[in-house]
Amino acid sequence: MNLIQLISLIIILIAINFLWDMKNQTPNTSISQQQNETYQNNQKKKGGLKPGMRIFLSIVLAFPLIMGALFVNQWFSGYNKSVATKDWKEVTGIVKEKTIMVSKTGGLDNRGSSTTLLNFKPKIVYTYTEGGRKRTYDTIDYFNKPLHSDESKVQAILDKYPDVKSPILLYISPDKKNAVLHKGISNMNYWGGILASVFMLIGLAGLKAIWL
Repeated sequence: MNLIQLISLIIILIAINFLWDMKNQTPNTSISQQQNETYQNNQKKKGGLKPGMRIFLSIVLAFPLIMGALFVNQWFSGYNKSVATKDWKEVTGIVKEKTIMVSKTGGLDNRGSSTTLLNFKPKIVYTYTEGGRKRTYDTIDYFNKPLHSDESKVQAILDKYPDVKSPILLYISPDKKNAVLHKGISNMNYWGGILASVFMLIGLAGLKAIWL
């Protein structure tokens, strides 16, 4: 979803919220005074928010909750895979390719104008041959997957590894389906898991304050 689509969605949600509130502001003479007092007390318990506003805020707060949950799931997946590599066998392979991958994303420049942003990521392809069968891999490790806007930082990462056609140490799984250049969790990005958890807590706390 680009910026224009996001703004359009917010405008639509605000319009729905406004119409909902207008509907609820219409006097209802069919309910008793006691029912009306009960309704008002429930509204106060929920921060005095009208139904339309609660729905709107719930949609807004659901975003950090969902994104946090997705990142936490990805973080634990990488953690479990990294722990498994501790027992992988060290072997020698050959570097097949060493390059910088470039991806483009839309964004805003310093003046707020739309622009195209370039992101750079290191790519190392290496092979391992055993029993006459050559296998190809391209995983550095399961956590250290840097994506930079500065190409020189990515080049510095690549410079740490041997050149193409040179031997390279790697760690291979028992079934030989996977391999990494770094095993264990020494390079694990703990901050990723912490920040993802914070996002989830913000969403949960906000939803609890609105509805409970």
